[in-house]
Amino acid sequence: MQDYAGPLGHLLTGDSVDKFILPNFHAILIHFPIGMLGIGVIIELFSFLWPRSSFRLAGRWMILLGTLAAVPALTSGLYALHDVIGHGNEADSWMELKAGSNFTARDWEFVRNHVLLNSGATVLSLIAVVMWLGASDQWRKILRVPALVMLLAAMGLMMDGAWHGGEMVYRLGFAPQGRQAVLPESPTKPQNLDDKIEFYAPAGEIHLLMAGLVFALAAVSLGLSIRRAVMTDAVVVERVPPTYVPKNVAGQPIKPISLLQALNDPGDEIPVVPRVPAARFWLLAALVVIGAIASGLWFGGFVEPWPKIIDQTHLRWSLQHIKDAGSAREGMHIVVGASLLVLVLAMALLTRFSPRSRVILSGLSVLLVLAMAAQIWIGLSLLFDGGRGPLARFKTDAEANAPSEQENSSPTTLPTTTPSATTQPIAAAR
Repeated sequence: MQDYAGPLGHLLTGDSVDKFILPNFHAILIHFPIGMLGIGVIIELFSFLWPRSSFRLAGRWMILLGTLAAVPALTSGLYALHDVIGHGNEADSWMELKAGSNFTARDWEFVRNHVLLNSGATVLSLIAVVMWLGASDQWRKILRVPALVMLLAAMGLMMDGAWHGGEMVYRLGFAPQGRQAVLPESPTKPQNLDDKIEFYAPAGEIHLLMAGLVFALAAVSLGLSIRRAVMTDAVVVERVPPTYVPKNVAGQPIKPISLLQALNDPGDEIPVVPRVPAARFWLLAALVVIGAIASGLWFGGFVEPWPKIIDQTHLRWSLQHIKDAGSAREGMHIVVGASLLVLVLAMALLTRFSPRSRVILSGLSVLLVLAMAAQIWIGLSLLFDGGRGPLARFKTDAEANAPSEQENSSPTTLPTTTPSATTQPIAAAR
């Protein structure tokens, strides 16, 4: 009996279908971080021209939203990379995927530069935004220039990475029909409900998009939680100049939307309320985590038709084999995903009922960052190296060709995912 092939195993059966968004969502999402983050950085860079204008605040919103958009754009790019390298074909290891890519040394150089440059840009912008959101009023005056320098460096890396991406598509022929094609020559239209869902919302792309949103919201929520912890509990309201106060609210305290003050300098002439709703952002992140878990179960082949919903045999197999060094990836991905949900909910409770508990906040933050890092690594292993293999690295050629240790154990508990000879893999449509 054959063991599960990983998150792509359930996509290897059924009729080949075309996709509504070709070749993947990454081509759409990349425009938002480049546009919003770039314009926001330019506005902030020349903010001395309008020190008391709301235009500066609009620029900071663009920086925040552009940074948030960069994370799902990055995770969707990982799925796009799998599309391009595999040409829509099945592969059970990174070695097999790489060998079948038909890439030249120059192709790999462009891919490597595109991934590294844009990953660095995303990490730099996230650090700058979280650092700014979490800083106290005094530290914001000190950190403004370093944060702006980091954002400028992030934009430089992002533009260089975008250039490499454009060269990959328009000069080297990645993704469009051609040498590096990932599109089917003769796609068939979706016939049943499952194929129609896959047509409009491919499971893998949705899961990686949700994962990116989780990481982005967690980063912003963490920054807001840190600021909530370092600021006093007393509500301080700085009044705007009388010429800007409407007559019907003169003499009354004015409170802007909660995140407004987190983006604004303490010296700006708008009301500043130190208390920010960090717990609400953690709850929003928890909802997205639930969506990511649900889409991951769908992508991983754990979902069955109603009324069963969850393939309990597959789920039990994945969890039971966590102790097996060569088959622990799926189970650990599920466990770490559930741990992320618990940690996010714990952060929501902490910031709501005990926001000044800096020691507990620091501990939970470290655990959250470690869990996200582990989840990213395991997810990459599953996507590019299959369901079987060691947790700490990709499989070698010998390990990829070796039979699974579970093939002869518990033969009655493990359903097969081998495609029928009369069916065409859905992955061929990618």
